[in-house]
Formats: sequence, C-alpha cells, structure tokens
Amino acid sequence: MSQNDPVAVTLTVSYVGHGGNARNGRYFYNYTPDFVQVDDKDTAITYALDSKSATRFSIYSYALCDPTNQMYDVNLEGGVLSMMDHCSEENQVIILSILVKDNETGVIIDCDPQVTNVPPPD
Repeated sequence: MSQNDPVAVTLTVSYVGHGGNARNGRYFYNYTPDFVQVDDKDTAITYALDSKSATRFSIYSYALCDPTNQMYDVNLEGGVLSMMDHCSEENQVIILSILVKDNETGVIIDCDPQVTNVPPPD
C-alpha cells in the first residue's frame, strides 16, 4: 500500500443456522480483506456490508479499544463505518468490534475485524 491509500473492507454476514462463527454458530461472517495492516500515517479505513448482506443486515454500532488514540474521525453513517488511522511510531493491535443487526430477527452479531498498526522503521 502506498502512502495514504484508503482501505475499503467489505463485511459479508449470513444466517447459517449452525456451523457459523458467531452467535452460537447461527451466523457466519467474514471480511475482505480478512486482515488490515496499516503502515502509513493517516490512512482512511471503511467497513461496509456487501450488497447481498445489506438486504437483511445493517451495521448497528461499534466498539473500539485504542489505548494510544491511533484512530480518529470515527463515524458510522449510512451503514458505513469509517475512520482514520494515525499509525504513529508504535506497533499496535487495534481492537474493533462491529455490531451487525439481523433486521429480520433483531439479533445483534459481534463481528470483530483484525487491524494492526505497523509503522515503517525510521
């Protein structure tokens, strides 16, 4: 990734009944790309449902654990979660939970993507 290239992440969610990876196996989710490694300062990241998932599900809310304040301008609007990643001089795992609502049942599904900051060496 070259400096400041935005990262667009697509979230796919489906009801599978059993064998899934969320809500006691009743739901399955995955991210594309499955792993975001930010290595440039001030990188924009967006999370959105794929078009098929968006017919039944919506991004409801999020939770963020960012002890060194790497993320800023975090915004959930129009079903898209966007944020900027400062990516300072410290390697760090960002803990993010995206909460998705099944609009047919009202069930909330916790979908946790993987985000790391790995700044380039000086």
